[in-house]
Amino acid sequence: MNLIISARLFNPIGQQDGGWSFRFYIRDNIGKSAIAITFTEDRYLYVDLNEYDVEGNDVNDWSHFAEIPNLAIEFNEYNDIEIFAIEKILLVFVNNEFVVNIDLPKELESGIISIRSGVYTDSTEGLQAKYEDLRICPLD
Repeated sequence: MNLIISARLFNPIGQQDGGWSFRFYIRDNIGKSAIAITFTEDRYLYVDLNEYDVEGNDVNDWSHFAEIPNLAIEFNEYNDIEIFAIEKILLVFVNNEFVVNIDLPKELESGIISIRSGVYTDSTEGLQAKYEDLRICPLD
């Protein structure tokens, strides 16, 4: 499955006050594989691929991470994210700058695409990691 995923991600807190993450989650229609593309407040990108057998047991894990120096991390800043999935390659752009090219062990499969976010802090309640303009455009 070749596609482009884009969104604007808003930072709910500054890095000094706690952590946050945004995860683009892509799962195939039958639940045999899933890939998570996660951006975190420590300026890292994590890509995790999990594959499952018919009983739902994890049979194959693959991970990759990359530093993203231009990721905005302060309170109320935002990041414009574009992810191009073309065959077995992910091209990641942050704030209109190319940041990393990741070779995947397999192509993405058609399925469910979602975005998940989280805030991790002991000092502030009621914060939400929000996003806007989530777009998913197939290239096939």
